[in-house]
Amino acid sequence: MSIDNSKLFETLESPIITKTYSIEEQTLNRCISIGQNKYESSRNINVDSNASQMELDDLWWIDYLKGFEETTQSHKGFIRSVDLFCGPGGLSLGAKLAANALGYEFSSELAVDINKDGLGIHQANHTPRYSELESVANLVNYKINKDDFGARFEYEPTITSSKILKLRGSIDLITAGPPCQGHSTFNNHTRFNDPRNLLYLTVPAMAVALKVPAVVIENVPGVTASREGVVKTTIQLFLNSGYEVTFKVMNASSFGWPQNRKRFFLIATKGWEPLSLKTLESSFNRPPRPVSWALNNALSNEESSIMTEIPEYSKVNMDRINFLHDNDIDNLPNSERPDCHKGGNSYPSVYGRMRWDQPSPTLTTGFLSPGRGRYVHPNERRTIVLREAARIQGFPDNYIFSSTEKPIGRVAIAKAIGEAVPAPLGMIAVLSALANKK
Repeated sequence: MSIDNSKLFETLESPIITKTYSIEEQTLNRCISIGQNKYESSRNINVDSNASQMELDDLWWIDYLKGFEETTQSHKGFIRSVDLFCGPGGLSLGAKLAANALGYEFSSELAVDINKDGLGIHQANHTPRYSELESVANLVNYKINKDDFGARFEYEPTITSSKILKLRGSIDLITAGPPCQGHSTFNNHTRFNDPRNLLYLTVPAMAVALKVPAVVIENVPGVTASREGVVKTTIQLFLNSGYEVTFKVMNASSFGWPQNRKRFFLIATKGWEPLSLKTLESSFNRPPRPVSWALNNALSNEESSIMTEIPEYSKVNMDRINFLHDNDIDNLPNSERPDCHKGGNSYPSVYGRMRWDQPSPTLTTGFLSPGRGRYVHPNERRTIVLREAARIQGFPDNYIFSSTEKPIGRVAIAKAIGEAVPAPLGMIAVLSALANKK
């Protein structure tokens, strides 16, 4: 499916957007300018007065990864948010970063997911007012009709939960990451033709039912090729419900993050125009940081925990890891691979070693195993551990990967981290949705 984003914005003028840093004593200040509006925040960091803007940007974000909070210079009230298909809360974290950058406090009002572990991690970090261990499809009643004017709701969608209905009219933002397995290029069995793909359509239904003026949906780029046409239908539903829309595939590395991770974002707003994602990408673009930026000293100040434990490897996998380091190579030759790979394979990164001076490859849920991708540590004879993967995904060191009810196992944490959207990338998308909020 081909979607021309320019047709939605050909009459809109994009404001000039800049991000600059300044130093005042032991304070690093950041100013984001959007048109005539300026938004300032700061971090308490001892900074070299001769540092360049790119070096200051590095210091800002490494301070964030270490778990230190920023201070906003203005207080414009609250952004009240609902997170659907919330997982561990990476998109909510990005929403919080965007809200704070714009001078708002962030309040999580509702988190919904069918995965108990992911929802538990979200609850531990964002303390939502309400939580639902439930499919989003069971929370909203709607019907879609398609005619010559595109897809539209046959009647106004309604909320089926009396508890959630109390939020109607009070929510500023919906963030949503509908299940992506049916769209992922890693899934060759159900790719682009999966019943889970239709869950994408519950997001505009929830937005209309709760009267929410800003919506951010993220997914893998393959969602635009689904046979059900969920993206095109969702755009039509939003447009026919009075929203304006922008969308784009964005790569975390384009904003300097040390991971090549592409995500498709769809932004819908009602009552104000969203900022064009193309303009935001151009304004915040910078060269990607190497993975060493996130991994260097990542474990030096952390006590031993499940987040720092090194997995146990089979002897043959340990031999493969040693072979990479002994020969100082990044790709394992076919002679050292399993028999099924020795005749050639289409996944050269499997059993691969990360490159210290380049961004990480896209993390999946299998990053603890050398046989699932390029996940061998660049300098140490092991794969990356949970804390390092969390950093690569934009989760700060003080982010809690456990539930308020019970501890969560290593495999479940890896799944939560691997499926998340990097928070700094989510921040850009939410800036698109909220920057022009009235």
